[in-house]
Amino acid sequence: MSRRAEKPRRPPRRPAPPEQDVAALRHSTREHGARLLDALESSRASYLTVFDLSPIGYAVMDENGRLESINLMLAGMLGQLRAYMVGLPFLLSVANEHRARFLQYLQECREAGSEGKWCELHLLGSAAVGTIPVRLITRRIKTPGGNTRLLMAAVDQSKHERAIAELEENGRRLHLLTKELEARSHEAEEASARLRGMAREVNRAEQRERQRIARLLHDDLQQLLVSAKMRMRLLQTGSGNGRGLDEVTDLIDAAINSSRLLTSQISPPLLEDAGLEAGLRWLVRFMQDHHKLAVDLEVNLGSEPMDLSDRDFLFQAARELLLNIVKHANVRSARVRASARHRRAVLEVIDQGIGFDPDVVKGDGQEMGLRTLWERVRLLGGTLVVDTHPGEGSRIRLNLPLDEADASGEKKKKKKKKELPTPVRQLAAAGASERVRVLIADDHRVVREGLQSLLNREDWLEIVGQAADGRQAVLMTRELDPDVVIMDISMPELNGIEATRIITGENPHAKIIALSMHQQEEMASAMLAAGAKRYFTKGGPTEDLVQAVRELGAAAAADGNRTARRPA
Repeated sequence: MSRRAEKPRRPPRRPAPPEQDVAALRHSTREHGARLLDALESSRASYLTVFDLSPIGYAVMDENGRLESINLMLAGMLGQLRAYMVGLPFLLSVANEHRARFLQYLQECREAGSEGKWCELHLLGSAAVGTIPVRLITRRIKTPGGNTRLLMAAVDQSKHERAIAELEENGRRLHLLTKELEARSHEAEEASARLRGMAREVNRAEQRERQRIARLLHDDLQQLLVSAKMRMRLLQTGSGNGRGLDEVTDLIDAAINSSRLLTSQISPPLLEDAGLEAGLRWLVRFMQDHHKLAVDLEVNLGSEPMDLSDRDFLFQAARELLLNIVKHANVRSARVRASARHRRAVLEVIDQGIGFDPDVVKGDGQEMGLRTLWERVRLLGGTLVVDTHPGEGSRIRLNLPLDEADASGEKKKKKKKKELPTPVRQLAAAGASERVRVLIADDHRVVREGLQSLLNREDWLEIVGQAADGRQAVLMTRELDPDVVIMDISMPELNGIEATRIITGENPHAKIIALSMHQQEEMASAMLAAGAKRYFTKGGPTEDLVQAVRELGAAAAADGNRTARRPA
């Protein structure tokens, strides 16, 4: 039985929607499309805003590297207008030396698919900026239409490179500083070693000097005093010979001379009382008398004030250098030049002897004293230049900055105004007799009283006062108006030379007799130049001092009417 083929059933036909429903659907579709367009336009505007205002440079290129769009940041970096750059190959914005690298980079980006690639090169900026180091990061993207584009970001590396350059420069400076510190450390170690050596040498020199002074005191001065004492005992027992007193006097004179020489060798009073020039002239005579070394001296200190410590250092340096000549130069003559200008002193010591190797100054050989002097000069801020060679003599030049000092050579300090003792003021107000009026100025009370006891034996003179220092001597002379002032030279506050200069400048009538422990010609010359009329050494014949007081007192009386100068 054959079955009849069945026809497929058709779905039931839906009834057509009403006409108003079709219209509503069309309206809804239009509204949805409009919303989508608005959203798309909003997204595009947001994209363009982010694209344009991004702090990183962005560009869109085709696969051949031709610009399709560029943001404000990248255009500003290149110093160009966006409208001008669109459509041009980006290769034109790459520095000439990096264009081959950019072309290779562009090929790598085309072959990389969606994988990002980076490259570092320099772009051409404005004329004011020059080339700009950048890092390019590029990704190949597909557009909805099926085309491909290259999205490129350009990151300015200028700050990064500057930071690297600064780091490298700081590293270089740090390296130089490290090397300098190492050199300074090495110099400090060498200086420390030199200072230790100098300290040892100074200690040895001090020890040798103490031993020398002790030998002089024991072998010379003490023996003379002991002999004088023994002879005095013989005189006391009546067993001495007829020359006993003369022998004691001779021994005491020898002891005084020995102490004078010792004092001058340790620290000449001339330096403090008469200045550096007088001290150097004494040194010239000392070298001739004791070492047979003839010294040609030239001094040009001008009016440059000089502190006592500077004077002493220059004097000791000159003596040390001259003693080196005596010991090592094998000559009998030398030259010394001393000058001062613009707060610096220069001392030159020259000889035509056998010379020496200047490198020994840095060693520990026989020139150790010269090396010690070199170190001391450096510590004082000066220089010591040694110009010498074996067989060619030597020239040693010392340049020393001077300490601040006033015109008298003393450090500036406040000086209190001194008042005269009440008895002195009373004596000055009471008037005086016609006898020779004498003022004694000495910083040692024993000497003052000894002089007063000696002079009180003379009935034609009158001791009107005693001054313990130069400043007090000036004040008492103003108050007491003495005819004769017996003036010691080495005194505190104001030395006898300066006090004499002030007194004779204020009162030409007063006659000054200089009295000193020292026999130096320079000391006598300085006192006589200041206005003194006589110069005697302590321990000399007392009758000479008394005669000088008599003569000068008579000269003072002859200068004018005393009653006109003194109150009635």
